[in-house]
Amino acid sequence: MSSYYAVVSDLQRLRAAVMASAIATKYDSNQPRVPSGNREGGQWTSVGGDAEAGFESSFQLAARRGRSAKYCMSLYASDSFFCSFVEPASRRAACRSQASERLGSCLAGRPIPPLNY
Repeated sequence: MSSYYAVVSDLQRLRAAVMASAIATKYDSNQPRVPSGNREGGQWTSVGGDAEAGFESSFQLAARRGRSAKYCMSLYASDSFFCSFVEPASRRAACRSQASERLGSCLAGRPIPPLNY
């Protein structure tokens, strides 16, 4: 019975670490990004103008390739979650960059590269 409580305790600590990490990064999944393929691809953008049109067209590209935007965003969310546990912190930033690259490839309908972490 004590091993059960040890597992529950480990899961509670993991959940607390994930919540702390999510709060610390202040990630907003609703904030649009410039689609890959553009000169400033992957950068955060304000809503409106050409950037918004480009953002919408990337979702249409993904749909034409048989991928839903929901699939691409859930892939990015799981990659980001995984990257939050990469040590040392210097490699964590590279992992998040690679996760963004995978999101851009998914939305553009290109083959999704592996997450090498």
